[in-house]
Amino acid sequence: MKSIDVDLEVYKLIESLRVSLDETHRDILLRSLQIVSNLKNVQKAENSKKEEFTNTVLMKSPNRLFEFFDQKTASLRLGQNGSASRDWIYNNIRLKEGTPLMKWFDGNKVEAKIENGGILVEGVSYQSPSAAAMAINGGKNVNGWVFWKFFDEKSKKWRKLNYLRRKEKID
Repeated sequence: MKSIDVDLEVYKLIESLRVSLDETHRDILLRSLQIVSNLKNVQKAENSKKEEFTNTVLMKSPNRLFEFFDQKTASLRLGQNGSASRDWIYNNIRLKEGTPLMKWFDGNKVEAKIENGGILVEGVSYQSPSAAAMAINGGKNVNGWVFWKFFDEKSKKWRKLNYLRRKEKID
């Protein structure tokens, strides 16, 4: 087995793409690279200049790769019946389309919402709550499950996303 050295920024990027604790770094990279590879093929068919621009952006900035990956994969996730789902589904947890999220950060209220299967923050869609939180936190690693609050329609209260993980274990 060969190993490769990566800097902290790349390691954080790989970790932010994790969808379950069972996933190995190899699994994460294979899944991520396959999706990016497929998207590149689509871009080639559409417009070679778009591909050149995308490759340049991806090579210059790993954070842009993450944003690109998140925006594109949001539309690739499917619901249980095989149709496209607009709800956010992550590790068997679902929030309905339109659910508001918020966080008080540096004295400002940051708002997000569930839209098209992702977490929309300042016009960019993210798959994981941690990735969305990192975008607000200047790229620094943060646990999005305790960072974000969602509005719980049943209780009419703002709750941390982590509430949904604990609730799932009880149910």
